[in-house]
Parts: sequence; C-alpha cells; structure tokens
Amino acid sequence: MKKYILLTLIAIALISVSCTDYTDPKIISGTIWRCSKFTDSEMAQTYEYVEVHFISETQLQMWEKKKNDYPYQSSGSLSYTISDKTLTIKVPTSQQDVTATIENSELIMSFTNYTLTFTKL
Repeated sequence: MKKYILLTLIAIALISVSCTDYTDPKIISGTIWRCSKFTDSEMAQTYEYVEVHFISETQLQMWEKKKNDYPYQSSGSLSYTISDKTLTIKVPTSQQDVTATIENSELIMSFTNYTLTFTKL
C-alpha cells in the first residue's frame, strides 16, 4: 500500500512540473532559460551558450557565454510582454521587437536565418 501511495505522489509531482504555465509573467519571473545548440554555424563557433533570465514580470536579461575565454556578459535589462504563447521583447536599439513562442519548457526564437531554442534550467 505504501508503494502505491509513493508512486501516486511521484506521478502527481511529474505531472505538475511538466504542465507549468510559463505564459504567466508571475510564473516565468525568476526563471532562467538556456540555448546551447545553434542552427547557425557562425553562432555555433562563437557561443558556448546564450541565456534568458526573467528578472521580473516585465524585465529580462540576455546573457551570453562566448567561447575563447570571453567573460559571461549581460545585455542589460530589456522589457517584455506575454500574450497567449507569444513573448515579445522590446529592443531599444532596434526598430523591430524580438518575438518568441513558449511551448511548455521551451522558448523558441526565430530569426531570419536561424532559430534559437531555449530550455528552462
């Protein structure tokens, strides 16, 4: 009987972790997402990984770790909004916002020539 109770508790824990709604700014705040596999060959040669740190319900930071012993660097704070499964990042130095799609524990940013897929750490 104890074995069944333990298995039930484990199943509930796994289901609750896999169904977290990261499209809610309150839930995504405080999380870190990492991309370490790059579809663009130049990025693959340059970066060890790129991270998105959600530092609040409206602000995030992009962090990068380049190869060749460059330090771990931040982009500074950027504002973001979430609508349904779409994350929109406001980039002050650009005419165009960056958009991404949130699917469970993946954050997918598509650019013209490549896609970055971030996984929640």
